[in-house]
Amino acid sequence: MDEGKNTEIGKVSEDQKLYEERKRLFQKSHGLDQWQWLTIKRYAEKYQITPQVVEDWILSGVIPANCVDVIPVKEAIRIIIDQPYI
Repeated sequence: MDEGKNTEIGKVSEDQKLYEERKRLFQKSHGLDQWQWLTIKRYAEKYQITPQVVEDWILSGVIPANCVDVIPVKEAIRIIIDQPYI
């Protein structure tokens, strides 16, 4: 078997384990079900607005800071609590 492929498979497995552990810790620390949080893109789709509007609401304080967080994975993913803000 090709050593390079084994290394890649092992890395993917380790990355997945790390992601799952971070997700578990995030959920525990926030005391919220993961389904109460949406990515900015999914929030925008659900409420039929653009992601830029959501970003603007975050920057202007329409969406309070305590309703926004970041999932610390390879590329930081910002999430917000799923509720109407306006």
